[in-house]
Amino acid sequence: MGRQYMHQFWTRPMAIGILVALLAPSNGLPGNALTAHPAMLPHRAIYKISLATGHNRGQVSNVDGRMVTDWETTCDGIVSEQRIVTDMVDEAGEQSLSDISASSWESYDGQHFRFVMRQRLDGKLVAEYDGVADFSSALAPGTAKLRKPEEKEVTLPPGVLFPSGYMQFLLDAARRGERNVVRQVFDGTSESDYYQVVSAIGAGTSSKAASHEEMSAKQKEPDKSVQKAISGLTWWPVQVSYYSLEQNEGMPEFEMAFKLYDNGVSADMTLDYGAFALLATLQRIDAYKAPDC
Repeated sequence: MGRQYMHQFWTRPMAIGILVALLAPSNGLPGNALTAHPAMLPHRAIYKISLATGHNRGQVSNVDGRMVTDWETTCDGIVSEQRIVTDMVDEAGEQSLSDISASSWESYDGQHFRFVMRQRLDGKLVAEYDGVADFSSALAPGTAKLRKPEEKEVTLPPGVLFPSGYMQFLLDAARRGERNVVRQVFDGTSESDYYQVVSAIGAGTSSKAASHEEMSAKQKEPDKSVQKAISGLTWWPVQVSYYSLEQNEGMPEFEMAFKLYDNGVSADMTLDYGAFALLATLQRIDAYKAPDC
């Protein structure tokens, strides 16, 4: 398979999970129709990474790794950091160690975004993304300025969302009972400037009901920190597909499926790269205190 083969799957979309577990608050506006739902939980989440059973197309024989995501609120926006370290072995027995680190800041109004992502493969820097994006207003087009991998300026149509804004949009759609949603998303790593993102949302299920099903299947009981974070909450099965603008039909560049909980926590993620898929199993959650602004 080779080093380049491994590399091309890891870098799209941005470090995988920034688009998964990091959700923006609803701003707590009076009269918000969604105020009956729990607030977003600022937290650190730790996931075990392994090869997903039944999804491998013969390119990868083993994957062992860890993903740590940090999501915190500040007085002016959302700060997220993530690191993913994986030890991967291909079908020829070639081993490769991938280390991805990513950080971003996004304003609460969804109009400003800063991001940095780096990937090292066997200690060598093989990918780097760095830039900013801004909208002057919600109805105006925006501009993204990339410094790396090369200097580039991209015009963003009105309505394009940044990662945390999209995840909040997705959670709100699930709460309203919507089943299929489509939006354009900019994260700074798409070769086609931004993604066309198509999401399918299943029916909501209470975590209490789900726990009975899991125990009956003799699955390992979740860590106490995870149980505390999601106990009694509704969750929705979600599948998110990322298409380049030039390829908005047929096979997506990347897909992921996960359980989305009503407080923004994500669990049981399957990350599908086409040639192989990974399973990210939530092992621990450490809650953070929201700032006193």
